[in-house]
Amino acid sequence: MIIEAATGASMSGGELGKSVQAAASALVDAGVGPGDRVGICLDRSADLVAACLAVLSVGAAYVPLDPDFPPDRLRFMAADSGIKVLVADDAHAALLPGWHRIDIRHPHGGAGTAGRDDPYQVVAVARTVSPDDVAYVIYTSGSTGRPKGVVITHANLTAFLDAWDSVVDPGEPGVWLAATTFSFDPSVVELLWTLSRGLLAVLAPPDAAGLGRGESLAEVMVRFGVTHFQCTPSRARLLLDDPRERVGLAGLQHLLIGGEALSAPLAQRLLEAGVARLTNISGPTETTVWSFAHEVDAAELCGPVPIGRPLPGILAEVVGPGGAAPGAGVIGELRIGGPGVARGYLGLPALTAERFVSDAVGSTRWYLTGDLASRADDGTFSFHGRGDQQVKLNGFRIELGELESTLELHPAVAQCVAAVVDDARGEPCLVAWCVPAAGAALDVVALRSLAAERLPEAMVPRTVAAVSGFVLTPTGKADRSRLRYPSAEAVAAPPTADQRADDLDALVADFSTVVERAVRPDDDFFDLGGHSLSAAWLATLIFDRTGLRMPLRAVVESPTPRLLARRLDALSQDVDGIGSGAQVLVRFGRRRAVPQLYVVHGAGGNVIGFHDLAESLADVADVIGVQAIGVEPGNSLDETVEAMAARYVEAIRADRADHGSLPGPVLLGGYSGGGRVALCMAAQLLHEGVEVGSVALIDTFVSEHLPSTLAGRVAAVMASARDRGPHTRRQWARSSFAAWRRRREADVPVDSPEQVARYVDLEEAIDRATMAAPPPQPVSCGAFLIRAQYTNPVFRLDYRWDPHLHAAVPVAWVPGGHLTLLQRPAVDHVADAIRNGMRTWLSGSPHGTVVTQR
Repeated sequence: MIIEAATGASMSGGELGKSVQAAASALVDAGVGPGDRVGICLDRSADLVAACLAVLSVGAAYVPLDPDFPPDRLRFMAADSGIKVLVADDAHAALLPGWHRIDIRHPHGGAGTAGRDDPYQVVAVARTVSPDDVAYVIYTSGSTGRPKGVVITHANLTAFLDAWDSVVDPGEPGVWLAATTFSFDPSVVELLWTLSRGLLAVLAPPDAAGLGRGESLAEVMVRFGVTHFQCTPSRARLLLDDPRERVGLAGLQHLLIGGEALSAPLAQRLLEAGVARLTNISGPTETTVWSFAHEVDAAELCGPVPIGRPLPGILAEVVGPGGAAPGAGVIGELRIGGPGVARGYLGLPALTAERFVSDAVGSTRWYLTGDLASRADDGTFSFHGRGDQQVKLNGFRIELGELESTLELHPAVAQCVAAVVDDARGEPCLVAWCVPAAGAALDVVALRSLAAERLPEAMVPRTVAAVSGFVLTPTGKADRSRLRYPSAEAVAAPPTADQRADDLDALVADFSTVVERAVRPDDDFFDLGGHSLSAAWLATLIFDRTGLRMPLRAVVESPTPRLLARRLDALSQDVDGIGSGAQVLVRFGRRRAVPQLYVVHGAGGNVIGFHDLAESLADVADVIGVQAIGVEPGNSLDETVEAMAARYVEAIRADRADHGSLPGPVLLGGYSGGGRVALCMAAQLLHEGVEVGSVALIDTFVSEHLPSTLAGRVAAVMASARDRGPHTRRQWARSSFAAWRRRREADVPVDSPEQVARYVDLEEAIDRATMAAPPPQPVSCGAFLIRAQYTNPVFRLDYRWDPHLHAAVPVAWVPGGHLTLLQRPAVDHVADAIRNGMRTWLSGSPHGTVVTQR
């Protein structure tokens, strides 16, 4: 039996059968038969149910066309699926003009149909419907931006309907609420399974579901005594957060929740709201609606809610690389087999072959879900995110679901949705939007701290924004496409007596522009995500605004707008030689009575990128950056490695003399080409009789072999840009273009006339100088190599230092790439390798072990 909640009209099984026969007659008259596809564009109503059953009864396949979808998307799906006729009423026919239309409310007086004396006579189908015939084609979002049609057969559908009996007993009396859009395959449960089992289905009005228009879901539930309901976690949160809607949940005997990951806090809230039975369900459209079920026990809610065991007849495996099955608890890709596996994607043979595979003997056909899952010893599966929808920022892969579930652990957060969106400058960044719990206020600092405590640095969102709720897709999920970078005004503290408010406000604005987020006067540049190139942008903004040539080391020594304002005031008066630019040593913090570790710059020339390394080694060493003399305006770059080394040795000698005779050897390291300079410095110091510790070569290679062809070199440049990560890639590209224009069109004013364009010039010049030099001479102090595990295959790099140094060079492998090695979390591994490689001279115990490459 069916009841339309919007009108109160009901339809018994016999009446529904007559409507189905009438619609089937119209379809047959229109030439529809087995193998054909029929588009259905109707609101949720008894007519929609009758049309669906009629299509199935004549052996054709229905194609759901949700009237709420954009017209262009509807037209694409209709054309892509190749529908033969369209079932639509007058209200929706205009959405899909040009198709042969049937209005089943007037099956023999509407367009495209012939009269018939008995509209309810039994329809003779041309042949018996085969299990291999297509039952429906339902469209899901595609990775290419165009929806793709999943082809479900009658055998798939029958197998699912039978398997669902194990989740909900068909003999259990109850009233089902059908609120799922017809274009979302869980509607199969609400419409086809319920009716095939003789149960009552209440069709929710199109404007229900807590969207603020018309009758609410709770009112429908109470009025009709609804006992069974399925929905997504996002929709469940809406119901919980509205006291009026929560009443409907309290009367449910069974709530089935799926379509998104179910968090333990949400499950707990649902059970506390009065839901008698809660089942977590999961499964992709490609394996026919749902494939897993897990009944939630309140006593077990101490971690992520499992997706449960496979439904009867369904096969499930977790596979690792190469198809091997990992042990219990190990995360791998989930694949599903059995009678529910769809035929494939309509008109997409290559994608079908990629995602639908057979085992070696061909006895089982599997669908590769792209889900990350693990299997417990008792056969229960747990979901760990989407392996094929991960995002990548700054060289690290990020699983959004993990960030969301982490922030939802905070008691002030009711719901979190994370995404990578473009900021005001068009660069991608990670943002988390949070709905506060009832009566709670969000503490953004606390939430970012929580993320920093539980997740790698790369997964900590740049911004956490408070929102009242989310727009839902027609399938009830949070619509990520509607999320935008949050706008926030910079908060400025009252100026101190010795500062002018306009100067401080201007610096706050400069910081905000560079890091693309709201900034306060006492926020630290590095805590905000600042890096070498953004520091160059900051220097350029200050120059454009004030004409002051700020040395980049000032950002290290005065990293907040308030402190930097004081430095700039001194710079304007040239106090303490801040504007001389003659310094090559940059200290991160005050000098301390611990061993001094001098680390030489890479191709960029500056040492801002060593900030995180200095923090990671703060317990054992005072890290001092050695920057190129040409970084600061008014100074020319040393053209050879020997000249660089001589200048830096002189600076180190003066630094040690200024603070008395320091015990122990000189400790040296160098990043990238800076490792070559560090070896040359070691040789000069040893020649002078100065003791030197083992030199740390941070991803320093002996030589590189770039492609010889133009196409190969273009590929190398593009590969280098990709490895920089999306946060810096756009800035680097703009800087490269600025430098190129300045070199070739000196009379053309360019964006970023000072630091930013010079940044790229320095990269190229330092690269030429360091790579043109022959391999350094052997040093008796020895060296060890810290090598990135990821090496871009476009560059052929030689890391074999043993023959050149005439001694074994231990190698410590560190996760990450060359351009991300000094960022968190990789930099902590670099610090461990330095502790271990220099354990004889550094205070504290080594935290890691160097793996020697032989």
